[in-house]
Amino acid sequence: MARVYINPNQTLDIYKNGSILVPAHQPHITVKNVSLALVKVSGYWASLVGDYTLYNSIEIYPGRTEILVPPPNLIYYYKVTATNLASYLNAEIEVEVESNNNPLF
Repeated sequence: MARVYINPNQTLDIYKNGSILVPAHQPHITVKNVSLALVKVSGYWASLVGDYTLYNSIEIYPGRTEILVPPPNLIYYYKVTATNLASYLNAEIEVEVESNNNPLF
């Protein structure tokens, strides 16, 4: 589990994975908001050419834990960003990358 600190109105990449050779299934990302600021976590996918496309996003309220589910299909590139939606509070989150050994989930 990693702890990430985010300044007000800042967006950070908290997970990034990809390969130009073989598309793969991506893991679930568990995020716990341990601060008083509202945090938005977003998952993006990309093919071999082109920009990242938003797949899903969730808002995580203070004290809550949420799971960001990746796309179910094989993809080449995947990244997850976290955004502190507060304009004056620092955010702190705990991030855990789940195992992606089971391609069915």
